[in-house]
Amino acid sequence: MKSKKFTAALLIIQLLLSVLMAVLVFKLNILPTKYVAIFLAVLAAFILILFAINHRIKKGKKSRLFLDIVIILINISLLMGNYYFYRSYNALAQLTAGSNSQTHTLNLRVLDESETENVEDLAGKTIEYSSQVTTEYNGQYVSQLEKQVDCDFMEVTTFQQLIDDLYSGKCDAIILEEAYEGFLEVLHPDYQNETRVIDTYEFQEEVEEVVEEKENNGDSFSVFISGIDTYGAINTVSRSDVNMVMTVNTKTNEILLTSIPRDYYVTLHTYGVKDKFTHTGVYGINETITTAEDFLDINIDYYVRVNFTSLIDIIDAIGGISIYNSIAFTNRGYSFPVGQISMSGAQALVYARERYAYTDGDNQRIKNQQTIITGIINKAMSPAILTNYTNFLDVVMNSCQTNIPTDVVTAIVKNQLERGESWNIEHQYLTGSGSHSKTTFSMPGWNLYVMVPNQSSVDAASANIKTVEDGGTPDL
Repeated sequence: MKSKKFTAALLIIQLLLSVLMAVLVFKLNILPTKYVAIFLAVLAAFILILFAINHRIKKGKKSRLFLDIVIILINISLLMGNYYFYRSYNALAQLTAGSNSQTHTLNLRVLDESETENVEDLAGKTIEYSSQVTTEYNGQYVSQLEKQVDCDFMEVTTFQQLIDDLYSGKCDAIILEEAYEGFLEVLHPDYQNETRVIDTYEFQEEVEEVVEEKENNGDSFSVFISGIDTYGAINTVSRSDVNMVMTVNTKTNEILLTSIPRDYYVTLHTYGVKDKFTHTGVYGINETITTAEDFLDINIDYYVRVNFTSLIDIIDAIGGISIYNSIAFTNRGYSFPVGQISMSGAQALVYARERYAYTDGDNQRIKNQQTIITGIINKAMSPAILTNYTNFLDVVMNSCQTNIPTDVVTAIVKNQLERGESWNIEHQYLTGSGSHSKTTFSMPGWNLYVMVPNQSSVDAASANIKTVEDGGTPDL
């Protein structure tokens, strides 16, 4: 360490690490130009000064030992910096991975009291499946099962007949896509506990992207937030129970959250018939978005899908959130008093799903969900996010399905770093009147609760979304 050559070698390593960091900074493209210029100037100045000092210090001096230690510490810092920049770049590159795929999960179920433990135990028995929503996956799964066991396969017309036959003993097992199992809970609320899965079949489907970015000046866009009612893999097809349009204007720093009730009685875009809005999720995210675009008369640029697991993991990754709770209640061992409260991911999920504690039911639940989204945005925009940065990136990569392009995300980050302004987050809710329908597309013949849209509420919400997009102040 007393040799100039050793010091020079350390400096060359520092130069290479600095060049690598400069490349990553440009590829990541989240720092404003002035910050990049300052950053590169500081890196260059450090290298020139240290090379000059190395040239002037004579061999064997104690100051050379000190210089080497300084250079080693700088190199370690550069290594760590490159690691974090690479992690950031990799996370953004993977953010939209899988946005055009969805997973269909089919379950083979028997009654919980049945002695059947596996597929082979169904030899000589009857398995039913429904043609109410005809899918190629049923046929593929039946073909697979035929190779495993010799039994009778019967196709019935409705979900109701399917579940009735299972409970009455007319069939021994049923095949049903997981996305539709929630429908059966209308007839048998304890269906999940009264039956059990003995086999599962998964099918990956590539879907054509229909959500296209509109042409504008780049200051505004809308993101559809879809919260599906499942745990586990985020690309699983399921009902869309939480539905929000998040309209963002990066010039005015305005965010407008528009919530759509899950039971809203709307016309499906593809099929042209009425159904509950939550059911659009079982036909894919594109059906959910295009249906929302139709009745709100707006264009939605992007989407983000999350599920129960996503919400828990994201909130825990940012170190929890703080919100103001207006109505006290207790559920699942958690207490939510009136006032400013902090909550973990698990608590937030309980809070977001609660509706029975309120006289206003689902309307208050919608408000609570918007409160949680606001809490996440505020925490993500604060310096506190830096304390758990890498964990947050990992969670985002694995917990969300989105089609937001990388360059849009980096532009938002760059704009925030450059301007540093706070965001004004507003809320609006679509309203309607309660009713019942036996003619929903997904569950014909079942007397389902629906919410008939209040058209003036829809028109006002649509106008406010367009106002925010144009840079104005919504009339709330």
